[in-house]
Amino acid sequence: MADSRERIRGPPRDGREGFTSPRQVLRRLMLLSEGRQYREAATVVGRLGPSVLRSVVADLPMDILIEALPHSTYLLESFFKSVEHGGYTKY
Repeated sequence: MADSRERIRGPPRDGREGFTSPRQVLRRLMLLSEGRQYREAATVVGRLGPSVLRSVVADLPMDILIEALPHSTYLLESFFKSVEHGGYTKY
């Protein structure tokens, strides 16, 4: 069980975040959300660039996060902060 948790949580050993595509980010966020690791997912969102963030927000099923309130508050707050700091008005 601990091995699967480390596989989901653990950053690459060389220190890079390793997100090269929105699909990888979305998969990681969904895995973390299913495991109720919303704080970890929020840190992932905080590290995203604007183009990846835009793609992820468009594809992320927000209804799952809303159903998980108040536990998913950290992740939702991270999305809103990233959008606010990026100056996005339209998705």
